[in-house]
Amino acid sequence: MWIYLGRLSFAARAGILGGCVALAWAATMPLAYWSAGAAGAQAASVAAGVCFAGTILALATTEMLSGPLRALYGVLLGMFARTGLPLVATLVIYFKVPALADAGLVVYLLVFYFLTLVVETVLAISCLRQEQPSPGDT
Repeated sequence: MWIYLGRLSFAARAGILGGCVALAWAATMPLAYWSAGAAGAQAASVAAGVCFAGTILALATTEMLSGPLRALYGVLLGMFARTGLPLVATLVIYFKVPALADAGLVVYLLVFYFLTLVVETVLAISCLRQEQPSPGDT
């Protein structure tokens, strides 16, 4: 699995990430609409979009800064993008649009954040593992 994922292009890995977010979004929409109506659906959609944007930025950073000497920088900047963008967006939306905050924006953000964290970590590790020689390659 690692070898296959490591050989994928950035667009393919972004597609996998987008597909996972879309599936989770489709699964949460009935609950969001049932719990808070249209505002709940909007809150879930905003949370999905914010987490997806932060994770795509993190994945792109990891991709651009790959290699034996820059991998650590890629991981650190990717972590900053993955956590910083959702955190800042949530704070701004929480105080500027209280209707979304009351509809459960923070809860949906946590759901999508953990999902995108797992998927992006698997994709980033597969990309980094692809660049390292295996013990049998020497």
